[in-house]
Amino acid sequence: MTKLVVDASAAASWLLASQATPSALDLLDRLPTFDPIAPVIFRWEIGNLLVRQARRDRGFDLQEAFALLDGFRVATAEAAVRDDVRRLSGFAAARRLSLFDAAYLWLALAIDGAVASRDGSLLDAARDAGVDVFDLRG
Repeated sequence: MTKLVVDASAAASWLLASQATPSALDLLDRLPTFDPIAPVIFRWEIGNLLVRQARRDRGFDLQEAFALLDGFRVATAEAAVRDDVRRLSGFAAARRLSLFDAAYLWLALAIDGAVASRDGSLLDAARDAGVDVFDLRG
C-alpha cells in the first residue's frame, strides 16, 4: 500500500462540510487503500481546528468529530527529537514553509510517501521535491 502523509487541512476537508471538496471526498472514499500517516503535530493541529469549530458552532459535536478522525486510521510518526526540530527549521526556511508544513514534507520524503493537502505552499514544495501529491483544493 502507498504511504500517504495526511496534513490537518486534508483531515479538515473530511470532517467539516465547509472544507469538503470533491477531490477530498474522492480520496476519503479511497483512504482504505492507503497507509495514512502524519507527524505528531497533526493531532495538535487538527485538535485545535476542531476546538475552534466547536467554539464557532454550538451544534458541532467535538467528540463525534474525534471519533470520525479515529476512523481514518491516521498513524502518528515518532516524535522528533530536539536536533530534528533544528534541522527541520533549516529545511522549512529553505523551502519557505512553516515548520508545521515542513514536518509533513519531511515525513513524506523520509518514508517515500505521497502528500494529501489543501495547502498550496505545501503542495508546491512537495511537487518541487518530487513527492506525489493529492491536491484536495478542488
